[in-house]
Amino acid sequence: MQDTGVQGEPDVAFPVSGRIAFRYALIGLLLSVPLHVLIDWTGWQPEHSDTDLNPVALVLSAVLLAPIVETFLNFWIPIWVVDKLFGGKVFAPGLAWIACVVPFVWAHYGGAHFHRSFLTALCTGVVGGTCLYLCYRRAEVTEGVSPFWTTALCHGLFNGLVFLAAGLLMLLGVG
Repeated sequence: MQDTGVQGEPDVAFPVSGRIAFRYALIGLLLSVPLHVLIDWTGWQPEHSDTDLNPVALVLSAVLLAPIVETFLNFWIPIWVVDKLFGGKVFAPGLAWIACVVPFVWAHYGGAHFHRSFLTALCTGVVGGTCLYLCYRRAEVTEGVSPFWTTALCHGLFNGLVFLAAGLLMLLGVG
């Protein structure tokens, strides 16, 4: 880090964390959107018929609440447990990835009520879960950056970008 002449370390955690989070959110978006379009195009996606979901509550929970809760349950806890039990073993990163992705797939399966097939949940869980896992691990080795908050930020950015894209498509009359 560059010496700023001020006593103590310069505050660079948020810009670095933001760059890491945005990078992995964008990667997730670029990989998952075409896969979801393909799933929808092939007809393997249930028809969306539920109109009682409050869109404001949906956006707020997906952008603010879910990233924090899911980062804790699906990433922080499994990574902590695997690292404590098997840290240093050659298979530990793969086991931690599986321990993160499997519950992330399950958390994103909601059946027809949430307009999600198991294939959609699998796509979201594996692609999104892998991006979030890699984001966590990247932040973990970056000095001064919280892996938990970087991953939660990445998840919130991803969900926010999805809602933004969907909203733009609806305004344009495409979606």
